[in-house]
Amino acid sequence: MSIKKKLRMWWLRLDIFAHEHYWPFWLGLFVALRLLVIFLPGPGYTDVTHYYERYANTWHYGLPPYTHSVFEYGPLAAVAIYLPLRVDLAGIGQYYINYKFLSFLVELPAFTMLVWYQKKHHQGQTFPLMLYLLLTSLAKNWLYEGIDMIFSSLVMIAVLTLDLETKWSRFVSWLLLWASTAVKFLTLPLIVPFYLLTRKKFWPSIIMALLTFMLVWGGPLAYYRSSLSVPFVYNAGRTIKYNTITHLIVRTLNNATHTEVQSKEAPDYSFSGPKSTVAAQILTWLYPLSLALILLAQGVYIYYLETGKWFDRPAKMWSRLFQPNFLDSHRRSQTAAWCYLTYFLVSFFTAKIYSNPFLLWLLPLMIILEWRNVRRQKHFYALMTLWAILELTPFLTAGFWHLQSYSWFSFYEGFEVTYAWIKWGVMIAIVYLVWRECGAKSDTNATAR
Repeated sequence: MSIKKKLRMWWLRLDIFAHEHYWPFWLGLFVALRLLVIFLPGPGYTDVTHYYERYANTWHYGLPPYTHSVFEYGPLAAVAIYLPLRVDLAGIGQYYINYKFLSFLVELPAFTMLVWYQKKHHQGQTFPLMLYLLLTSLAKNWLYEGIDMIFSSLVMIAVLTLDLETKWSRFVSWLLLWASTAVKFLTLPLIVPFYLLTRKKFWPSIIMALLTFMLVWGGPLAYYRSSLSVPFVYNAGRTIKYNTITHLIVRTLNNATHTEVQSKEAPDYSFSGPKSTVAAQILTWLYPLSLALILLAQGVYIYYLETGKWFDRPAKMWSRLFQPNFLDSHRRSQTAAWCYLTYFLVSFFTAKIYSNPFLLWLLPLMIILEWRNVRRQKHFYALMTLWAILELTPFLTAGFWHLQSYSWFSFYEGFEVTYAWIKWGVMIAIVYLVWRECGAKSDTNATAR
């Protein structure tokens, strides 16, 4: 028997076992893999030990965030960062492990929702869930080493909650969306498609959005007041981070012109010089403009789903904002997931900031998204897998193999630039794939197999 046939046979056995013992299998496998992530040694550098623990101690000993010390995230992120220290001071564990365990506890309901969603709509297919667990386990050096998993878990639960056919699903979904904005402000623009997808009558919808906002943000706003503007001022003043495509373009050009000087200061390691100045000025306008355009496109798409028309008289399109949305719960959650994906793909290309763990925000979409074209779906799996290996694992980097220590390895800069362009090339391919999928004329076009 060939190796290929043996692997296929073993996969078939695993698939049958996973279907027969669905919930115990997936939750047991999830817990086992995440315990390995928690207790295996982490990377040499981690935000948790270099920043978060220092933040927590600074706040604990008299310099709270916003009012007395600079903090770049929202108030719920501050709670998540401070809580492990309180547990540590109570004599339980140590800060680093406590923080990773807290991230696990937040991801657990998100993964449970993913398992439920897969069983409800896709007969519990094994491959997407297994691929998600594999990639996130390989990404152990990033998974619980920052605030990203807590942030993305809240948004994913918010999206999947829209698929629940219950009285409180929209309320809970709004509550979780606002909670995600209290971790990172990045999801704040998503209130536009969320309103369009969850609206009933106008005033009840507005009241629900405001009520859930106050339940999350009321306390922090009352306590910190204008001091909550500190993260916005801090992030507005940041330079172009080294991982962005704009930084890569400047770096590539600088290898020929040598007009830019790279900073040694974390976390941005940005360039300074004439090209960097022009690039920063462009992004200052391009980023908000690109987000406005993608939100407008999402609004038009939701209008198409509701009416079957892409455009109509402006007055008629405007009046739809005040009328209930009658999409079924499944279409509502699917549309929210596609809006989430397209919003972040655009922001990755046009923002001043991009970091490796941002990819963690998109990996659950391999389970959630439904594609009209099966071939494109397979390509999406392949590209996301390649992107995750390039972005979240060290296996293909020069540093992992210590190549720079060898005398014959004299092209380190060329290697790094090429590696970065390959990563962004994969991201461009995903954008093209999503463009093709969203541009499909109708649901009946899913003929390619």
